[in-house]
Amino acid sequence: MPYRTILAGLICEDSPAPDALVAYAVGLAAHQNAHLAFNLGVPRIPMPSASFIPMVREVVDEANGQRWKAAEDLAASCRDRAALAGVASSSNVHFDSYHLVRAETVRQARSTDLVVLQRRDDTMSLENDLIQAVLFDSGRPLILVPPGWNRPFALDRVMVAWDGGSKAARAVGDAAALLGMAEQVEVVSVAGDPDRSKHVSGLQIARHLARSCQQLSSTELPVQSNDVGATLCGHATATRADLLVMGGYGHSRLREMALGGVTHDMLAKAPLPVLLSY
Repeated sequence: MPYRTILAGLICEDSPAPDALVAYAVGLAAHQNAHLAFNLGVPRIPMPSASFIPMVREVVDEANGQRWKAAEDLAASCRDRAALAGVASSSNVHFDSYHLVRAETVRQARSTDLVVLQRRDDTMSLENDLIQAVLFDSGRPLILVPPGWNRPFALDRVMVAWDGGSKAARAVGDAAALLGMAEQVEVVSVAGDPDRSKHVSGLQIARHLARSCQQLSSTELPVQSNDVGATLCGHATATRADLLVMGGYGHSRLREMALGGVTHDMLAKAPLPVLLSY
């Protein structure tokens, strides 16, 4: 069953326009004949302790006003790009403290089929924090688009990272709408994963997917330099995959989410769009 509602989430910081995200989300929505909802979060610049000084308050108010105007302009541009592609769209601009902006994006995500976000190369970006919140708290699958991605949306070759775990199984189910329409699907397992408790064989899931996929293959890769994430990324690049499907794995939550190693690698440096489920 195709996706019917796709959410494109953006955090409007003082950063370049998320062109890769918008182009990918519009292409995906056109492919699925889905409604595309743009959710733009605008973190309010907090008033400093010196805000009782009229000049300081005026400067902060002006900066916040500029952020709001830029977000409204971006929302209009997103709707225009969707309309040109024949995609029905809507937009919501939420202006508040970052904590509430993030919570609103997660809340909006829960009433959609799929969320699309753009990774930032800046590790301190609020957008990267939003990615973790959506992945672990929304209950919805997430496609993460790298900032330098300039290829149009396509499903010529989709790669499924399979480790036999429950999160990988959930990702395969969440990606069913795309896997069934892909020209070629490759199930990739990494032999030599340091976590010996994982069953890496992809043959069983491959037999399942063969019933719905047009063309399917199964590959077992030797782990390179004891780094599963780098092994997967290298193979995806070598095969020019359009999308990587995998489960998101996280450890215990204290003050911050400590991500599993492979998930962390994909959030930080995946060279292609990645569909993650948790």
